[in-house]
Amino acid sequence: MSTITETLKAKLDELDLDRRLDELTRATEDAVKKAVAHAGDLAHDNREKVSALLDKASAVIDEKTDGKYRDQVTKVRTQVETGVDKLAAKRPGPVVADATDQDWARATDKV
Repeated sequence: MSTITETLKAKLDELDLDRRLDELTRATEDAVKKAVAHAGDLAHDNREKVSALLDKASAVIDEKTDGKYRDQVTKVRTQVETGVDKLAAKRPGPVVADATDQDWARATDKV
């Protein structure tokens, strides 16, 4: 008579869960990398818009509160801009034209 552990192990092997989990993990990692790269592109491409929006929001808050929260608004603004910069840095670098193995070999021979 088999134990519950042996039965579960046999079922896991039968369903090939290890392989499926590995595939799911790789697919999830790829999706997250693509999402971060896309968010980085958006952050890079829209820095000016973010800055303009922060200027506008800061001005309205200053006006409505007579500058009472200027220091806090400046601190938050700096944090937002830092976050946008960090996110923009996550975007993929420029794509270099495909180099052939021969090009690589020639380039390394010169060194």
